[in-house]
Amino acid sequence: MTEAPNIETEQPYTQVKDTASRRLKRLHASYADAKAAVEQANEQLKVITDGIKVELQTQAPESTRIALVGPAGPPLRLVQTESWRVDAKKLKREDPETYVRFATKSTAWRLTADKQQGGESE
Repeated sequence: MTEAPNIETEQPYTQVKDTASRRLKRLHASYADAKAAVEQANEQLKVITDGIKVELQTQAPESTRIALVGPAGPPLRLVQTESWRVDAKKLKREDPETYVRFATKSTAWRLTADKQQGGESE
């Protein structure tokens, strides 16, 4: 089986200056601050969420559906869920024919900060 080419390393980047439009320049200038604020808020939310989960599971250890109510915040629900996933790397390694039969290709755009220019990735 042939591996797909790595587009990131095989094609050079087309450089666009942020002065190409006023809107692009404004967006570019606000990107780092907005990204940092989101990351900080996500970290804080994760700490809060994980803490609430632990507290609720401690208060109702046998339950799989727990509702948190009270005047301190909005009503919240904690529900235990199960999911199944396929280990794609293992399937590809151990049964490549099945992997190829069911594999699908998708394309998406991903914006990251260039580490070489002093920015941080995603």
